[in-house]
Amino acid sequence: MKRGIARASSSTTEILEEEYNNNGNGRSLVRGLSAPISGQSASSNEGSSNNNGSNHNGNRLRRRRRTGYRRGGPFKIPSVVTIMAMALIIFLGVFFSITAYFMFYLESFETPDKKHQDNNDSKVRQSEQNDRPVQNKGTSAFDSSPMKLEQPHHQARPSMRSLPERNGLEDPANFIPLLNHNNNKLEMDGTQRQDFFTVRQREAGAAMTSLEKSIPTLLDEAPHNSTELIDMRELSSTLPFDNPDGGSWRQGWDVQPRTLPLPNNETFHIFVVPHSHCDPGWLKTFDDYFRSQTRAIISSVVKALEEDERRKFIWAEISYFSWWWVEQDEHMRSVVRQLLESKQLEFVTGGWVQPDEANSNWDALEIQMQEGLDWIAQNIGPEFLPKYGWSIDPFGYSPTLPYMLKSQFGMEGILIQRVHYAVKKALAKKKHLEFYWRQTWDKEGRYDMLTHIMPFYSYDVPHTCGPDPSICCQFDFARTPVGSIGTCPWKLRPQAIDDMNIEERATTLLDQYLKKGSLYRGNAVLVPLGDDFRYITPKEATLQYTNYQKLFDYINQKVEGVQIQFGTLSQYFETIRGKFIPPILKGSFFTYADVNQDYWSGYFTSRVFDKALDRQLERVIYTATSLGASRLELQIPRRQLSLFQHHDGVTGTAKTHVVKDYAKRMYEAIKATQSLILEKLPQHNSELAAIMAKQKSIGNHSSTEEAVSDEIGKGSEKSPDYQEIQACWQSDGPRGLSENMCGDGETVFAYNPLLDTTQNCGNIPIEGGQVRKVTLPCETPGPFTDLNPRFHNVTGMMIWPVHEQWLVWVVRSGGAYLFFPDHTTPYTVVNATVQQGGYVVATKFWRRTVIERPVLDNKNAVVLDFIYEINLQESNREWFVRFSTDVQNNGTFHTDLNGFNFDTHHRRSDLPIQSQVFPMPAHAAIQDDRKRLTVLSEHAQGTASLEDGAIDVFLDRRLQQDDKRGLGQGVMDNVATRTRFRVVVEQDGYETSGEFQITPLCRREWNQLNHPLEFFGHLTKQQLEHHISMETQPPASRISARRKWGVNGNQPKLVIRTSGVQEKQQLKDEAAAAEKQLAENEQLPPGYAAAYAHLLPKQDESSNAGNSTTLKQDEVLSEMNAENEVDLQPQYGNRLKAARLIRMQRRQEIAEQQAKSRENLPK
Repeated sequence: MKRGIARASSSTTEILEEEYNNNGNGRSLVRGLSAPISGQSASSNEGSSNNNGSNHNGNRLRRRRRTGYRRGGPFKIPSVVTIMAMALIIFLGVFFSITAYFMFYLESFETPDKKHQDNNDSKVRQSEQNDRPVQNKGTSAFDSSPMKLEQPHHQARPSMRSLPERNGLEDPANFIPLLNHNNNKLEMDGTQRQDFFTVRQREAGAAMTSLEKSIPTLLDEAPHNSTELIDMRELSSTLPFDNPDGGSWRQGWDVQPRTLPLPNNETFHIFVVPHSHCDPGWLKTFDDYFRSQTRAIISSVVKALEEDERRKFIWAEISYFSWWWVEQDEHMRSVVRQLLESKQLEFVTGGWVQPDEANSNWDALEIQMQEGLDWIAQNIGPEFLPKYGWSIDPFGYSPTLPYMLKSQFGMEGILIQRVHYAVKKALAKKKHLEFYWRQTWDKEGRYDMLTHIMPFYSYDVPHTCGPDPSICCQFDFARTPVGSIGTCPWKLRPQAIDDMNIEERATTLLDQYLKKGSLYRGNAVLVPLGDDFRYITPKEATLQYTNYQKLFDYINQKVEGVQIQFGTLSQYFETIRGKFIPPILKGSFFTYADVNQDYWSGYFTSRVFDKALDRQLERVIYTATSLGASRLELQIPRRQLSLFQHHDGVTGTAKTHVVKDYAKRMYEAIKATQSLILEKLPQHNSELAAIMAKQKSIGNHSSTEEAVSDEIGKGSEKSPDYQEIQACWQSDGPRGLSENMCGDGETVFAYNPLLDTTQNCGNIPIEGGQVRKVTLPCETPGPFTDLNPRFHNVTGMMIWPVHEQWLVWVVRSGGAYLFFPDHTTPYTVVNATVQQGGYVVATKFWRRTVIERPVLDNKNAVVLDFIYEINLQESNREWFVRFSTDVQNNGTFHTDLNGFNFDTHHRRSDLPIQSQVFPMPAHAAIQDDRKRLTVLSEHAQGTASLEDGAIDVFLDRRLQQDDKRGLGQGVMDNVATRTRFRVVVEQDGYETSGEFQITPLCRREWNQLNHPLEFFGHLTKQQLEHHISMETQPPASRISARRKWGVNGNQPKLVIRTSGVQEKQQLKDEAAAAEKQLAENEQLPPGYAAAYAHLLPKQDESSNAGNSTTLKQDEVLSEMNAENEVDLQPQYGNRLKAARLIRMQRRQEIAEQQAKSRENLPK
């Protein structure tokens, strides 16, 4: 299990031992499954009765009453008395029927659930007696007469129809989401929706893509009028979040199995769903994972499915499947199509990756979905597009993705897993683990999505068959002695199924299935069978499929009322649909905790530079799309953006070399997209078109360069060094800070990608979709309006109209995933340079610039940009900025969800601080009835409101230790990063009791912040040569050689330098942190001595003559590090091992050399 506490290997982690120790004992459970299970509690019986009642209501058939006479008889006119009597009888019958119906309807939701919970609360846990379940020899589970059930009949897939016009899908008019730009597909002001990818289409009558033609039309379903409503915002503010020991299910309670047979002799369906969770990058890069694991997994699965038509498998990550598909011949492709047609193989969700839902923006989520679904429709067939979503590993969930899957892609349900363990328990107590997920603004329930939550700790085999992981692990047959996965952490190894043990094994497994089934209302239970990168060999696949099939055949033959089989996600959802009325749930599932107080709020900010790079790529793709670029033209950049939306990509939770690989992909995609933009721009400006035509026809001769410079930069100095027009904003490498290479005073072309909004460069307005020549800079720090803000005379921090504080969390533990604060302290500003009265403040490691923005249409509003350029190099520190006002928000705090929805939080002083940090993809706000403070950001990070009137926004974090979630390293690869916040203070009066809504001003400011003007100008040969040479240098050299920092259209003169010494110190810190984790007797991998010799302590050259040669070798080897590091890391994984070992080896060599030198000295 990934990031898991119970990892699927022979070794166990410390947390695993803490969380699941003493769980190896089994229970005496099953005594005859043809009758109700012995020991069944009254609550379980009543729960089953409740299910039956719900099913009865959900499937009630209205029968017509025959009131005429039999055919063939003479027709006689009835008397008046007869007619009156019949009318009275009918009236009374209808009256009592309606009364009884509503009484039964209400009772089916209230009484049984209340009894179920009360009875569960009063249960006495049974003590564990043995190491595994004991079969009662006197009453065999399989003594009853056999009853073979037919395979369940599944509902046919609806015919594929063309996508309805999106401007016809109107939402409530009073809902104003954050995302609202004209060339985005969602125009949510209650008037229309526009397609993000076709609004700027230049070709008249362009055909829809194959994907759009094949999406099923949304069904006009009646609203789901359940009487049960779960509001996660209220639940999160009142739930105790305690963690009592629940026995075998440590985070739950002593679950009792469901009674068999079900009422009305209804069949209980068990669907075991084989799957393999394949991360497109985590411990290895995407490419390395495919070559070493994923390619073999898909091949072995296809082979196993061919061998037996009863076998099933689901697949989620299309990024991997598309690569595998390209390598196959036509015969293998036809085999896959046959498996899809027979429903043995099924795609789930169908996105390019399984995306993170905390940091991803709407545009990126949608693009990765389109890339995956487009590929399926175009390469395999639109009839194989998925109907259901599968999201088992993202670290918390947003309602945005279910809405997108249903409204844009016609899906009908979704399965999720990583929900706070206390929330799971609270929902399971009332059988609320399946619900309709409703948007907070959707009053009619038009976009309700049927959702299934997996109840237990993880998605691996030990935590999916039932509440006791020590038993479930015994049915992971890849862990048998002939398997390749390792043993179970509970010291109970699986046994291959044979005639001698099948009865006991089937009884034990079925008991777990029935216990899991008791947590749901429907007539089926879903049991995932897989883990990270499973089914990698045909042998592993055979072990799982053959052993489980023996168990299935035995249970189906011996147990009445049960149908068990391999299944798919569609089979499960289609079986339970309509069998009960699920509750309605609103809200999100943030912030996630898996055990104790381990809240996963650190990843909201980890690798913040890469989160910003992600938005830069989104920005240029958006710009190119607004110029008419097609999906095909943008396919490579779109797929690189999609890959980074993976829940170990944009989260910043991958190995260092994987992070660098993601960054390289996005960096190259940005450059390619900028080139495409330059191809499209001349269509919108005749002057630029003439210049570009000259460049293209004549080439880069000096005469042309001078002519070009004349036309672009009037008033600029002529020079033969002028080059062709390029994007002004460029960086010196994949993880290099971008800068505006077009200098102040230069005339450049500016393009406004927001089609419905005018943006200004200085005093020059540029309408949406237009290109104009402007002179830089477009904005400068300093007084611009009559606001007259005040700054602290020593630190330079703003004190009015917003109080700005630079603060630091000192952490004692935590890593890429987890945030564990110890205490906070103000940042000590040493040797700060305060310029322009406080508008610019600079220290050695950071710089802050304030820019005032005019607000012409709201005199009661203030808009300020705070630009932070930072380089955090101190370990176990998390920098954040606090913006404070006099707003009395009483602990209520609002954040956005993916730049689309909004979430509301209520501060809990009884919970740890890490639980009060939430994702902030774009927006955070507090308000009272007179004032609102809003912070908008150009990229994702974490945020909190720990004091009334204040919003904390994280800037960066640096952790030297691992947090034991599988990554195996800290976060020590920080680089210089720029973050731009737009702070808006409005005083218009606000309603604080209803649903939170963003103001039109904030929505407009966010659009302009994330889609600013794009600048294109002439760059000199000297600039380009410097830019190219910087890309070939090691990261430390690139940072130290950086010339300037820049803001939008402006280049402040501060130079921040980071020498190679800091990079060496960073690696030394990592090596020191590894001392506690690595064994003493490990062997040094070949090649690492060269790569990490620069970490070794060097001696003074004057100490003795024998050391001079060694020092020169060290210098040479140090230069080799940048070249060797990328190749070595994927092969050997953790570079810290080499760092530590080489240090030990080198110390010994130095000591030996010193001893020899002393021996050779003259006496």
